[in-house]
Amino acid sequence: MFVHLLSSDDFRACTGEEAPPSPISAEMYTKHGLPWFEYYDEAAGDVAPVAELAELEGTAPDSGSEPAVTIDPAQVTPIPRPRR
Repeated sequence: MFVHLLSSDDFRACTGEEAPPSPISAEMYTKHGLPWFEYYDEAAGDVAPVAELAELEGTAPDSGSEPAVTIDPAQVTPIPRPRR
């Protein structure tokens, strides 16, 4: 079996059809009360960039530190640290 990942343009070129819609958004996920998961070392922070990459900027707009969707803490399920 071969799996090919296609952009929406490539999908249209290969199939002659429009690509299927995106999966549900974070807003829709939260609205329906589905669970979010808290990763055990989520607050550990990012790995420091190497000098050659330190000045590069991302392509996504800076959304700040606030999440785009307000999540009810009751929807968050902690994922425990794995045992070693």
